[in-house]
Amino acid sequence: QSTPQLFSKSALESDGARLFTHAVFEEFQEEYKCSTNTLTSRGFSESNNMELNTVKDALRNLNFIVQYNPGTLESSCTCKLFERRGVPCRHILWIYLGNGLEKIPESSFAKRWTKDALRDIKSNHKGCVGVGDVDIIDKKQIEMTKLWS
Repeated sequence: QSTPQLFSKSALESDGARLFTHAVFEEFQEEYKCSTNTLTSRGFSESNNMELNTVKDALRNLNFIVQYNPGTLESSCTCKLFERRGVPCRHILWIYLGNGLEKIPESSFAKRWTKDALRDIKSNHKGCVGVGDVDIIDKKQIEMTKLWS
């Protein structure tokens, strides 16, 4: 597979290209672009090792709260994109960039969208499917793969 074209020279974007499937990387890259162009900080506080960041999203004209633990690198955002789609949102990426992160923390992506998850499915397709870390597998895709094997 070819490497997707990068928007920047950022190590964080490069890590997304290395990590995610092409289709998911496109979604990640859109979030990454917006994190570098449309966000500003509106406030910051600390509580129990957690940073609470208010991030202003100019495209949506809304504020979002990002909780970030610099020790564990765990994060969450009130936009809930990660919970819905399994990729980090622009607000979390903005916090990562501001903290100088060069790799996407494991807690910030769903393993099912990674290239490794696809390799796990393909390497275990000998009549019995072993899925490793994959959370959800499309049964139709499995059946089609069996037909073409």
